[in-house]
Amino acid sequence: MKNHYLSFLLLLLVEGVFSDVMMSVMEGDSVTLQIDVTQIQGAETLLWMFNGQSKFIAKIDREYNKIITVPPKNVERFRNRLQVDQIGSLTITNIRTEDSGLYTLGINSSVGIPYKNFRVTVNRVSDVETKTVIKGESVTLQTDLTGLQTVDELQWSYFTPEETRIARVTIETGNKNITLPNVSKIFNDRLNVDSKTGNLIISDVTTEHSGLYKLEINRSQTKPKMFRVTVIERSPVVPDPRPSPGAIAGICTAVAVLLLVVIGIFWYRHKIKASAVKMYNRCCKNFHFPLLQAL
Repeated sequence: MKNHYLSFLLLLLVEGVFSDVMMSVMEGDSVTLQIDVTQIQGAETLLWMFNGQSKFIAKIDREYNKIITVPPKNVERFRNRLQVDQIGSLTITNIRTEDSGLYTLGINSSVGIPYKNFRVTVNRVSDVETKTVIKGESVTLQTDLTGLQTVDELQWSYFTPEETRIARVTIETGNKNITLPNVSKIFNDRLNVDSKTGNLIISDVTTEHSGLYKLEINRSQTKPKMFRVTVIERSPVVPDPRPSPGAIAGICTAVAVLLLVVIGIFWYRHKIKASAVKMYNRCCKNFHFPLLQAL
């Protein structure tokens, strides 16, 4: 058995190599290393390996439709966190920073033994700058540079979680060259780069633009800067059940006017009643009493 897998690994070294797939995720997330059905046509056995170690972390025997997951003794962190679908794609759940590294898919088939590499980088939450933006608005990812130098070269990338390079800034003989490769239709002319600072501006964002962004600067010992952009839907405006201050003022005014009207009515009725009594007494004095005297 050992000789079989040793031969398998040696064949991997001499066969053609697929270009590496660069991936970047946040710790705690899940990541799937996708393979295409066409890549495994005729394959009898699929092996997933980690960081070039001799022991595989997952084996798929397609002839007998069996999937075996075996964490190596020195990679116990994978226990119960690996999943393989029927095609052979590998999913790592609750990923950790120590899971960063090179994942290799080996294919043992009658037509040869090609393989595919996935270089996965797991980012700590504390090392990533977070941005939350409402759908339809703009977001700016800042380089924190006050000005670009003649030796600067900036590279902006977007991860889904596979890397897509979306902007590049180079300075040659004092001239700034900004390249926005049209490699991702989801941005569709929404990208702009500040020529003074290299800041990346994404306008009219959609939920598709949520994800990780990486800034690489070619200065020595400059660590790539990571951003996590989250695009949220605009919350619908819910009417406030409480009356507005203006409505409250209007109600108070109406009540005050009504109260004044009521007081006025009562005062007016009281005044009319007093006038009637006074008139009645006056009539009695001027009419009844003389009549009584005559009698």
